[in-house]
Amino acid sequence: MTRWRAVGLVGLLLLAAGCAAVPPQDHAPPGNATGPAPPPAQPLPPFPPRSPGDTRPNFLVIVSDDQRYDTMWAMPRTNASLFERGIAFDHGYVTTPLCCPSRSSILTGLYAFHHGVNENYVNLTLPTFVQALHGAGYTTGLVGKYLNSWGGEPRPEFDSWVATHGGGVTFTNPTMNIEGTWTKLQGHGTVIEDAYALRFLDRASNGSKPFLLLFAPNAPHNPATPEPADAQRYADLPPARPPSYDAPGDPTDPPPLARARAAEIDAFRLDQLRSLAGLDRAVGDILDKLEARGLAGNTVVFYLSDNGYLSGEHRLEEKRQPYEESIRVPFAMRVPGVAPRVDERLVANIDIAPTILAMAGLPHPDMDGAPLSGPADGPGREDLVIEGVLRSGAMWAGLHTDRWVYVRWNLTGGRTSEALFDLWADPFELHSLAGTPEAADVQARLAARLAELRPVEPARPQVTDPNE
Repeated sequence: MTRWRAVGLVGLLLLAAGCAAVPPQDHAPPGNATGPAPPPAQPLPPFPPRSPGDTRPNFLVIVSDDQRYDTMWAMPRTNASLFERGIAFDHGYVTTPLCCPSRSSILTGLYAFHHGVNENYVNLTLPTFVQALHGAGYTTGLVGKYLNSWGGEPRPEFDSWVATHGGGVTFTNPTMNIEGTWTKLQGHGTVIEDAYALRFLDRASNGSKPFLLLFAPNAPHNPATPEPADAQRYADLPPARPPSYDAPGDPTDPPPLARARAAEIDAFRLDQLRSLAGLDRAVGDILDKLEARGLAGNTVVFYLSDNGYLSGEHRLEEKRQPYEESIRVPFAMRVPGVAPRVDERLVANIDIAPTILAMAGLPHPDMDGAPLSGPADGPGREDLVIEGVLRSGAMWAGLHTDRWVYVRWNLTGGRTSEALFDLWADPFELHSLAGTPEAADVQARLAARLAELRPVEPARPQVTDPNE
């Protein structure tokens, strides 16, 4: 895996504190805070034309923020247009459930222990599939969040750039970098991101070069501020109380949820669902634009989240954890000419980069992921490495198969702990079989396989990011 990992990003520098030195300007986005965007007053010119005979597909990659796998019911338009018309991967996972490490895995096709980004502030220094597409003649654009560790200034591999500052999340009147200028925008962030995505697609139509649009909205990340029209949505929805809610057993031994804390978690869950209503409209607008501009027949669309989120399960409210609510995400791919289906194979964020490069006819050397192609009943992967760092600095790593989850924690103070869950018999991960005679062979086999795939324990981060 030397070539893909060893070549550093040319000119990649950690932005200094002056990355936001350009004072924000009051500026209306190409739209408004109540609906889809009209064309800008002075439309930008189209992107360069496609060469004759160039039939390479376009790519639209949609990455939501902190969206758990069981929330697509709150996005009916996206569900109908993308998940039901494409390949819905029922077992889609992220390998490191934290924003910057997961997004780095999407961009590189590598596990975090290979690309080196195991915390939000760590810089990605390896090549990405965006660079490969740009170098091969693709027009590339970003709307939304790039990486927490990147200050927000435009990157050379993107021809169009509309970005937030690092991992900052502001839903009301956000300040964003618009093609190199820090600009204070008026309106709701999801509507603004929608408007700029539509503008990119307008420019990319009319026979332009093949394109990649990375649409990375903030929703439903904390504070998950909904659009005003959605502020009272789901007011009668009962709190979620799965069997794992407030259940003991996590090795970090969190305390039982107090009534006030439980109420805060329930309120935030509602806001996340409400913010997804706005995101559903945005994704619907973008997919409709592909149809209206005649781009849908040659555009491959991906949808996934960078990680999930625990809402009181195992007495936790966070990501970063090895539990299903944290690592399992919505995951779909719509490919022109491929019949819709539900795919039960084990897939992950590390599969996005090799899939895109393979479809574009480009090499995808030495990646941990694999192209999402082949028959639905094909063998697929047998296992997946998962890993993470908790806020306390404790580290964990594990192996996930279609049935088993094995996790090894390296806790603070030199303590260690292991867990083994049988998802077929115990889908809520309530009863660890680690250390039991009946599961000894399985535990030994998975532990050995994890050591084979991840032989070296990465260095513990000096600090963890409180603003995640």
